[in-house]
Amino acid sequence: NAEYMGALSVDGVVRQKESTKLMLFDIPHLISYISTIFTLNPGDCILTGTPEGVGKVVEGQTITASITGLVDMSFKIAQRKPPPFVLPHLDPARVD
Repeated sequence: NAEYMGALSVDGVVRQKESTKLMLFDIPHLISYISTIFTLNPGDCILTGTPEGVGKVVEGQTITASITGLVDMSFKIAQRKPPPFVLPHLDPARVD
């Protein structure tokens, strides 16, 4: 199995940086298992974590994740948008 360095930072502060060799399950196993649950498409990214460096993130923070030589990506934490509809039995404004 190939070895890669993975890193994750929050607002420029490194929270995780380790070799993929230390993962409990190797990358091919993770891809194979996840593919049994839902379809993976080209460009999809699977993020996993480790106990070290785990912490709360809040709206507005930027997460940067990378695997050396393969991928670099950043995204902002945002408030989850409500669904475009509300099921009648879940509508808080509904009065029976």
